[in-house]
Amino acid sequence: MRMLYWLAIVGLTLWAFANPSASSAQAEFEVDTEVDAVDGDPGDGVCETGDGDCSLRSAIQEANALPSDDSIVIPEGIYVLTIPGTDDDSGQSGDLDVLGDVVITGAGSAATVVDGGHADRVFHVLPGVAVRMEGLTVRNGWATGPSGPSGEGGGIYNQGSLTAEDLDIFGNTAEFAGGGLSNPADATLKTSKIRGNVAPNGGAIGNSLGGADNRLAIIDSVVADNRDDFGGSRGGIFVPTAITEIVRSSIVNNVGVGVMNGNERQLTIEESTIANNVNAGRLGEDDGGAIAAIGPVIIRNATISGNSANGHGGGITGGGPLTMNNVTLVNNVADADGNGDGNGGAIYWPDGPDRPEIANSLIAGNSVVGGEAKAECYGLVISLGHNLFGSSTCSSPAPGDIVSDQTLIGPLADNGGPTQTHALLEGSPAIDAGNPVQPGSGGTACQPADQRGVSRPRGNACDIGAYESAFAQAAPTRTTAPQEVPELGGRTQSRDSASLQALAAGAGGLALAILGAQLTRRAFRERT
Repeated sequence: MRMLYWLAIVGLTLWAFANPSASSAQAEFEVDTEVDAVDGDPGDGVCETGDGDCSLRSAIQEANALPSDDSIVIPEGIYVLTIPGTDDDSGQSGDLDVLGDVVITGAGSAATVVDGGHADRVFHVLPGVAVRMEGLTVRNGWATGPSGPSGEGGGIYNQGSLTAEDLDIFGNTAEFAGGGLSNPADATLKTSKIRGNVAPNGGAIGNSLGGADNRLAIIDSVVADNRDDFGGSRGGIFVPTAITEIVRSSIVNNVGVGVMNGNERQLTIEESTIANNVNAGRLGEDDGGAIAAIGPVIIRNATISGNSANGHGGGITGGGPLTMNNVTLVNNVADADGNGDGNGGAIYWPDGPDRPEIANSLIAGNSVVGGEAKAECYGLVISLGHNLFGSSTCSSPAPGDIVSDQTLIGPLADNGGPTQTHALLEGSPAIDAGNPVQPGSGGTACQPADQRGVSRPRGNACDIGAYESAFAQAAPTRTTAPQEVPELGGRTQSRDSASLQALAAGAGGLALAILGAQLTRRAFRERT
């Protein structure tokens, strides 16, 4: 009996070796040809085309057919997809369809290039699939179709769980959404670049409606030079349903809003720079240069600089809760085309139940080309203290607030750290003028470190804005108000009623103008 047992074990082992597709062991496939060709026998555990080579398509087909979590290694080279076909989810033609969990590793984004050949998108990650991509350039994909899903994701269409590191998603086009990446599911991008992509709903990243698990995280990455050639307003990141987090990243030089959050889920921006984005969209779609949001927005240790909108809100526009701490918001322009239809160079926040709440932030040097009075802020903004405003249009004064057009800041530049910042020059009134309590202690205290990662404080107190200076500063003259200031993110403010009434009247009764005409919920639903 014991002999029969051991014979059975040996027999099963030999069978598993002879039938690798039945084994649950992880398989690794190494691509050895740049030629685009299908696998000879998907599922036999051998990556081999009719020519005896292991192509990228063949490796993915084998990984799709095996039950294990497999890996694919792609050496340096340019891998152009040449088998024509669209809307094929088997991987036989067109894009590379990923149907099983896999790790795809290149030799680095500067060395390994996967090229869609302008015939179809490049990668399609199907629902329920977990994929990790590392060290690749994904370029020249084209998603054709006036709506989703065929018109989504010129570079990558992710319906599963995507983790990407050292990816360069470059020069892709989608006719509906997500020129670089369409993500109605869950995606995390780290140390990656999304640049030079085109789509009407998110030139860089965008999608149609996703589910409750729709999430997007952009970490240590750059989103640059993307555009919306179809309407001009959604050239950067467009997230209609996702919970979105942007950390230590740069959103720069996009044609369209830098980040458009078209849903009521949270957008968080930390230690990042959003700069030089241009929203020159059609009338009614031209509000918001850096950020346009319906839902709640939290911004900490961030620089928002040099953005412009032909409509309202050269920097930020929205209608939900906005919380800002240690933010530098400068040199943004509303009504950039000068037609008189635009207000709030820094912030445009029409009347509504939720108001921006701002602490330890620098808001100055913003403008409106048409010359409206609200050059910095339009709408009721709640100061939680220790802010530096370029004019008194942003808020009634709170303890520690400073109003001065002499901010003494340097240009947007590399001052250390992963993103560009505006350094505080010697003598700036922002130096040592932040909340004097221990940074990082909660409430309206400064963040424990600045945008670059430099610990606070470096002087008697932390500095206002995203940059902590090494300069010392004598205590500046402040304008204060005898009123209590709530915790950051609080909902009850003890304010002077006359000042509230004056600011509310200045809002012009635009309670329904959340994001202008285009970003009403009705317009959002119609377009997506």
